[in-house]
Amino acid sequence: MNRYLYTLCLLTIGLSAAAQNALPRYTWQARVPAVTQTGFYNIALTPDILAHRFPQSIRLLRDSVEVPFLHEERSGGFDAARFDTFHMAEYTRLPGKSSTIIFHNDGKDTLTHFEVVFKNAWIVKTMRISGSNDQHNWFGVTDAFPFDPVSAVENTANTTLIKRIAIPPSDYTWYKLEINDSASAPILVEKIGRYTTNSIAAAYVALPSPGISYSPRNDRQESKVLLQFDRPYRISKLSFSITSPSLYHRDASIATPAGNGMVNKIQSFVIASDQPSQVVLDVPGNYKELYLVIYDGDDRPLQFGGVKAWQLNGYLTAYLEKGYSYLLTGGDPTIESPVYDLAYFRDSVPTNIPVLQPDATTIIPRKPQKPVAEPLFKSKWWIWTALAAVIIFLVFIVLRMLREMQAGKK
Repeated sequence: MNRYLYTLCLLTIGLSAAAQNALPRYTWQARVPAVTQTGFYNIALTPDILAHRFPQSIRLLRDSVEVPFLHEERSGGFDAARFDTFHMAEYTRLPGKSSTIIFHNDGKDTLTHFEVVFKNAWIVKTMRISGSNDQHNWFGVTDAFPFDPVSAVENTANTTLIKRIAIPPSDYTWYKLEINDSASAPILVEKIGRYTTNSIAAAYVALPSPGISYSPRNDRQESKVLLQFDRPYRISKLSFSITSPSLYHRDASIATPAGNGMVNKIQSFVIASDQPSQVVLDVPGNYKELYLVIYDGDDRPLQFGGVKAWQLNGYLTAYLEKGYSYLLTGGDPTIESPVYDLAYFRDSVPTNIPVLQPDATTIIPRKPQKPVAEPLFKSKWWIWTALAAVIIFLVFIVLRMLREMQAGKK
């Protein structure tokens, strides 16, 4: 009987293989320019690339093998911070009395605050700050105030805290911190400095302008403007040129068509003459058609001179080697966004690296299907034949087992 079960398992495995889908396939590709030097590069995600469906399937290939990359977007609205350390010229402790720290403001910058980095401690201290230009004559900057770690933030090292100390605007060359240690053991100050920040503006690339058509105002005193693009571009921002009236302030929304004249609102905003006539989408998306819905009230509808669409700059950051050819490809709905080890080494990637503009995308042609060359296990006729054979084989096994059982009883 074991040999029957073994044969049945083989047939089951064969049928399972017949049910397997074809291997994932890509639908488009774009050549990446050859590099003249090995290193990290930013590969621009152009509007042409992101207008294709299933952006999560984008891959970078070298000789049909995936190359790891980081996906970056210049979203703006954030600050790139750097901690500039002040030189501590003196750090003395008088046990049971006080700790004194003198640091040098060598650029004679006007300080309104500074940060103190110290070892984790749940101890409330009292601090006093004074300033000097020669380290001999000291002048008061603050009176005694509580230095409480509760308001400090945890540093990335997890063993230190960072506390911001606000002071009146001043530009002394030297500052002295006097910390009262009479009630508890001293805290360990590792460094003093301040974070300097540079606001990074969002960077956009212009998309082809949409066609504009107007709908008659409805009974809700709303006017609708239909924006039609030639492809489903990834849209991050829309800007509007209003020709009349000269003064306006109206509630508006961006929506997608829902059929039968209905729309699905995706974001509300205010369009007004005293501010830039634009909207930055909270969630950028791929759209071929959008509605701009404006509540006019009793005013005349706005007249548009034009509408511009923008895509947030996006890049794939990858390590490319000289002498090799690279391709961007995608369009496969069956695969998810990749996960590479490179994400753990983001801080090791240089900041100022060259940008490569890939060629225009080309469609990967489908290979013609020849019925005569259809694989055995993809043919429905063979699958039904195999199922019928399994059923017949099962009936044969059952009858054979019944005969053997009856023979055993005799």
